[in-house]
Amino acid sequence: MTPEEINVKTVEYQAAQEMLRHYDSLNWQIGAILIAAVIVLTGFTLNKDIIDLASSSNSTRITILIGFPLLSFFVLGVWLLWFRRHRNMYNYRNEVLHRIELQLGMYHHLLNVEKYSNKGECLKSAKENAGYGEGKYVPFYNPKPVGPSGYTLAKVITLGIPFCQFIIVYKIYCV
Repeated sequence: MTPEEINVKTVEYQAAQEMLRHYDSLNWQIGAILIAAVIVLTGFTLNKDIIDLASSSNSTRITILIGFPLLSFFVLGVWLLWFRRHRNMYNYRNEVLHRIELQLGMYHHLLNVEKYSNKGECLKSAKENAGYGEGKYVPFYNPKPVGPSGYTLAKVITLGIPFCQFIIVYKIYCV
């Protein structure tokens, strides 16, 4: 690659990194606001006046028991759809980054790709370009990705909060 081509790839890499950060932070900023709103709604539902009102009316009790977790699920479900939409764009940016890293011989950034992909031949040349074959670059440790993805956590939150709300409301209003 010529120095000009390397410069273009570097600029493209920085732009893709910036978009990756944007989508990731936007997903979790919106999620934090909606999760907080659902928790505040839980507080309103557990207000003594609402509990007294519900204890005097079966229809109010059933509406709160069913409607409250469903409303929370709807709000968090919309967030999950938003997250999923951005996840696709996020993954596209990741692929752009990985392709540029391959071209520039930035193998040490590609350890996760090596763990989860069948791109062995591409990664072999990137590994050699980064100096792995000649002993120039030897990692101190071999990190293994662990834990759930952000999208998996968003799904757990989307399903878990309304479920917990239903249990709490059921124990307070129906037991």
